[in-house]
Amino acid sequence: MGWSDITHLLCRSDTSLSPLCAPRVRTVRADSPRVRTIGPDGAAVAGASVTPHRPLGKEIGRIAVNAYERGVADVVALEKEAAAITRPPWAKSALTLHAGLLEDIGAAYVRTARAALR
Repeated sequence: MGWSDITHLLCRSDTSLSPLCAPRVRTVRADSPRVRTIGPDGAAVAGASVTPHRPLGKEIGRIAVNAYERGVADVVALEKEAAAITRPPWAKSALTLHAGLLEDIGAAYVRTARAALR
């Protein structure tokens, strides 16, 4: 699975990723010193100006942190639901304690990662 496959899957599942999902024009240096500009469909673009791309690192980092946060929230919700239907009190308290621990550690990680991405 390549980068284009990953962005295609992300763009299909999350509409808030429009800056990543827009088709981009890229510049490719061939064997000769001449520079070609390639469009999103792979064909050469005639007369296109060469513009540098903005770094995607922060956008990708934010997407990864958001995906991690959603994943942790799903696991916490699953453990809380499991605790609600479990009969033995020790299992109920263990699941509730573990869900709370995951929630707290996940929140600390997300807070730190978002601060680093600013």
